[in-house]
Amino acid sequence: MNPSHVIKVAREILESDFFLHYFSNDHLKFMQRVEDSLQSPKGEVILLHGSAGCGITTLLRRLEAEHPTTTRMLKGDIYIGYWDFVNHLCDAFHIRRGDYQRNLLPAHLLRVLSLTKRKVLLIDDLDIYIANENEIDQVFSTIRALSEKVPAFTVVLSTRNKQLVNRFFKYAQPNWWNYGIRQRISLEEYYDLAGRLWDGLNEKYSLDVVTVNLESIELRNCLDLQHANRVLRLHFVERFLRQQGALDLLSDFTGLDEYDYYVQSILAT
Repeated sequence: MNPSHVIKVAREILESDFFLHYFSNDHLKFMQRVEDSLQSPKGEVILLHGSAGCGITTLLRRLEAEHPTTTRMLKGDIYIGYWDFVNHLCDAFHIRRGDYQRNLLPAHLLRVLSLTKRKVLLIDDLDIYIANENEIDQVFSTIRALSEKVPAFTVVLSTRNKQLVNRFFKYAQPNWWNYGIRQRISLEEYYDLAGRLWDGLNEKYSLDVVTVNLESIELRNCLDLQHANRVLRLHFVERFLRQQGALDLLSDFTGLDEYDYYVQSILAT
């Protein structure tokens, strides 16, 4: 591998989004749940919630990328003028809304959703579609009406807003579920994540980088999912660079910021 290609691969490993190999057990279980719904449509409403940085947006994007013909992501684009939640739904499925009463689901939209191959609607960050507190109930009542009128259609919502989580429970029906993604993981989950990440990177880039001794890594902060992912990628890149002759010795840094700066400085040279 020539030096420029080595640097390109190293930067891609550090800067790219999560791949499936990098997800925690929570991500994988949720992914399986939605994929089961695609195989046998259940008509659910699922609320996905967690703290910022826990990978919810990346998870939903991954679902859309893996199932482009059966899922649809509501993008939350900003439009000039006032758009309510129903307008966004119509736009996502290329439906001309016409002169319908605000917050009512157009009959044509319901027909399209009943016939479309896209059986899962992914709505990332529900807050985007709510301009003020008065609209919270309107949005959830619309989702409930959609769930009742198109029984084989699944809606996946995500939010980091506790008020919206509480309102979800107010409107919840027997087929409504909530699913939390944890930011903190156990030591066992950390080792499992490390193995998937390492094997996944070696497979993706056709490499044979030797697995790091996980016990040698400072674990004080590594049980934070985002932190653990960053540390493991840095260790992989450092060993990859050594394997490719881009550095002579492995470092002994334990602090993430210092270690990150060290690896980035190698890529900049």
